[in-house]
Amino acid sequence: MDWDVLKEVNLDNVKWRPFYLALVNLIGILYQLPDCSCGGLAHNIVDDYNLDDNDFDFVLALCDREPDTVEVPVVRCIVEYLRKMTKDERIVLFLMMQENYDDRDFEIEKSWDLVIEEFKEIKETHRW
Repeated sequence: MDWDVLKEVNLDNVKWRPFYLALVNLIGILYQLPDCSCGGLAHNIVDDYNLDDNDFDFVLALCDREPDTVEVPVVRCIVEYLRKMTKDERIVLFLMMQENYDDRDFEIEKSWDLVIEEFKEIKETHRW
């Protein structure tokens, strides 16, 4: 994902969601599973950052075609959490993960507010 995508995001609509930390952890678990170093069946989402609902439908169809694949339960959980988020929230979350934010920063809401403020500053000062 390119930082330029941030210019499309309305940061005022990006809110802390209690399941963010769980989602980050699930994606970490996915990468640790056998043959999932590139995201396995969810590669389209977690490696390529395709974050639209139709992308989720595609990944779920892959899960339906290969139900015995080891990562299917984790992938289904990841998609379920992502569907609860707005597109803007999805983009911000993946930008944060891309920048290797320490997931422990998600434990308190103040940290989330700080992250959003940092993104606002980047958005305001970056020459698009």
